[in-house]
Amino acid sequence: MRFESEELFQFSARHHTDDELFSSFHVNELVDKRREETVLHIDHLHRGSGNGSCGPQTLTEYCVEPGHYEFDYWIDIR
Repeated sequence: MRFESEELFQFSARHHTDDELFSSFHVNELVDKRREETVLHIDHLHRGSGNGSCGPQTLTEYCVEPGHYEFDYWIDIR
């Protein structure tokens, strides 16, 4: 499988859902939850780390402002 776009993008492919990751405090808690299928995320934009709750706010150039965004990508399955 190949994913393409004319813009930069981020992706992840894993054998756990977001809910499984967020509800686990340690990696060993995920061992029995491993799925056979692959969960794929394709992200057009991603905000930088940090939210100001325990340190400085994310730098302006790494923030994603509210708005309407469009993103085109192609999947090539060979």
